[in-house]
Order: sequence, then structure tokens, then C-alpha cells
Amino acid sequence: MSPQDPVFSGEVTAAATAALDALLDRLRDGGLEHEGLFRIPGNAEDVADARKQLDAGDDPQTLAAALDLDDAAALTKLWFRSHAVVGAATNRELRRLADAHGDDGAAFSAAAAAALDAADPGVGALLDLLRFLHDVQRCSDANRMTAKNLAICFAPNLFLLEEDAAADLPRAIALAERLIRDCPAAEPSTPPALCLLYTSPSPRDKRQARMPSSA
Repeated sequence: MSPQDPVFSGEVTAAATAALDALLDRLRDGGLEHEGLFRIPGNAEDVADARKQLDAGDDPQTLAAALDLDDAAALTKLWFRSHAVVGAATNRELRRLADAHGDDGAAFSAAAAAALDAADPGVGALLDLLRFLHDVQRCSDANRMTAKNLAICFAPNLFLLEEDAAADLPRAIALAERLIRDCPAAEPSTPPALCLLYTSPSPRDKRQARMPSSA
């Protein structure tokens, strides 16, 4: 990374992707059982300092590993607020699919996966987030963060579509909740009793798995 390639510039660059990977790795280290994850605000001064350091090119893994969980969560929300990873056409298509498939979570998940271009860096980032949030909501007995609670935290950053944000927010929350619960990037569900022992594959591992083989 370099100062000319800031993490929070709005473009999903290699620097931005590396920072998100580091933040999700930090959250995976204790975040599944952390009560109020993404709902409790981080320390504003510490979050601002960490953002400046990331934009200045500091090593994201070293920086993220030293963060408080709530600060890492706040930076993750800021990352998605800074990057428009869901375009209007994709947003409308996901809403259409959610309506079309009703309560059939498996069918919606398969259709959503087919509608998303995993080769796009922004979509890859979205899938990494959804995979982690899916794991978080499965541990809601410990962390008190259901799919609906997580959707309320992230929908304004990801899925608002209309200019009248207040009117559109319920639909944005409903879509985010559906994607978190029926995550198109998720592996087969882990038994809830084991969720605190379960660690998602890192974003880097999944991104490499999505890349075509050079052979």
C-alpha cells in the first residue's frame, strides 16, 4: 500500500481489500461470541486514528490485530460505507429474487449466488462480509446479534436504493436480513452448539478458491 492508494477512497483497490481482510480476521478472533458486535460503537478517536494509519499505508494485519473488537467492527462498517459494492441494478435484482422465492431460503441463496459476480472485487468483499455475518447470527444466543439486528446495522451502508432513505430503509433491512440468514456465500450450517468453536475460512482463502486455476 501507499499514501496514494488510500483504503477509504471509495474504490475497491488491492489496499482496500487487504484492509478489509485484516479487519474480518480480527473480528473472527473472538467476535462470534462478543455481545453487541457491530451495534456497540467503537472509540471515535481510536477509530479515526486507525483509519488515518490504514490510509497512510500502515500494515493492515499488524494494525487490525491490535484493535479492540468494537473498533474493528466500526472500521468494517466504515469500509462498506465508503465503498459502493452493491450497484443499483444488482440491488433491484436481489430484491426481486427475495420476493420471488418467498420463504424458500435455499432457492433464494442459489439464485442470489448466480446473480452476483464473485469475480468483481466489490462483490467478493460483500460475500466475505455476508459469510461472517451469517456466522455471527448463528451465535446470537451468545452475542445477541440476530440476522435482523445485523441487518439494521448494515442495510444503510449497503442496500439503500431510493432517494427517500426513510421510506426505502425497511426494504433495505429486509434484503440485508435475508442475505445474512440465507447467505449465498455460506457453507452448510454449523450446529449452533458448536458455533463458538467454528471459525470461518479467511477472506484470503475464499478469494483464492474463487480464482480460476492457472493450470
